Amino acid sequence: MKPPCRLCGEERKEKLSSIFGQQFVEDLTYELFNPNTQKKSESPVLKELMERYLSEDLDGAIYDMLLEMFSEDHSDLLAGSDVRNRARLELARKKAWEEMVSKIKSGEIPLEHIQPSQLLEYFPEEVIEGLIEEGLIEENARRNLRYPRSILTFSNFTVEGERIIAQRLLEEAFKNLKKSGFGIHITEEEGYGIEPTNILREFDEYAHTYDLIDWQETLLTTVLRDAKEMRILPSDIKVRVPRHRSRCANVILVDISNSMYGIKFKGGLMAALALERLFQEEYKEDALHILAYNEEVYLVPPGQLLKLRPYGFTDIGYAIEAAVKILEKEEGEKNIFLITDSEPTTSNKRELSPLENAFRASYIAGKAEIRLNIVMLDKKPILRTICERIAALNGQAAVAYVDNPLNLKEFVIKTVIDRKRKRGG
Repeated sequence: MKPPCRLCGEERKEKLSSIFGQQFVEDLTYELFNPNTQKKSESPVLKELMERYLSEDLDGAIYDMLLEMFSEDHSDLLAGSDVRNRARLELARKKAWEEMVSKIKSGEIPLEHIQPSQLLEYFPEEVIEGLIEEGLIEENARRNLRYPRSILTFSNFTVEGERIIAQRLLEEAFKNLKKSGFGIHITEEEGYGIEPTNILREFDEYAHTYDLIDWQETLLTTVLRDAKEMRILPSDIKVRVPRHRSRCANVILVDISNSMYGIKFKGGLMAALALERLFQEEYKEDALHILAYNEEVYLVPPGQLLKLRPYGFTDIGYAIEAAVKILEKEEGEKNIFLITDSEPTTSNKRELSPLENAFRASYIAGKAEIRLNIVMLDKKPILRTICERIAALNGQAAVAYVDNPLNLKEFVIKTVIDRKRKRGG
């Protein structure tokens, strides 16, 4: 039986958010999902703390206790010297964490001197434990806390954790699009819908209803005209005309076959997460369905995208066919976003080859007036030929080749917004 850990104490640990604030906790969550390769200049505070405690003489009783714990856990894996080094590192890390928390609370260490990447580097176990307590990582991750690096690679985020990541991805996509010169503006086409715009008009009793009156602008106009008497004239009354929103329905097909493993799979997930968040925030009246596919097709519920793992073959025909069945029940303009990196390699219809099945499904989508948007993450000539053939059979398809899968989210977001603008929505 392992002795109780005297280092941890019996007191309930503070949540990360009470120490670092909610914003920093969200930064940690996103850093865990998508490590920042362009790190800011980092303060040496944490490094100095760790080095100081690593150079100290260890308390004999605590050192022996840690040796016993690590010997039990690693008896077949670590040599005696490795166990001693691990025990020394464990003790230094815990002491450094306690001092860091204390100094953050007292203001001796300003929070801006600590980067999320640093915290994950020096205190991965404390961070993972803290994110579990915050409800951002699932409880079952606790069993791997002694091996935190595996958690950093294969985290199981909760629904709330996925929401935070999706929000960051959408913000990042908008920021990158703005840098590239693509502005995010509200359309100025008049119409009637559910969201207000910046278009102000004088009230017309034949064209406008009273619930459209903007009383703040009306009173401001009156003050500017007659500040003393403040008598509202008909010409003072202003209305805010809602923008027209025409509904559309969309399906995003994310390839989760084995060939997507690595950066392509991550890029596909990032695009789906950002697009899902965009529709939740900006296009609530539109429908978005997310399907993952390999040789099967799976409807992905909200909060479950990050549970996906790449495996299996690629059945593009089956995926398009499943998307068509969903969109046939929807109203308005209908779109399919097909994300893949390869040609179809299997078919759910025995009488058709994988390519024939894909061609057939694309043709059926076109007949149903469903636009197919093909996003190919590979530029092989054979794949270009296949994509062009699929597009031609659809009749109104668009094909795009994305070099960097991590830029896929910007491409998809821009495509959706452009399409909405053109249609006045």
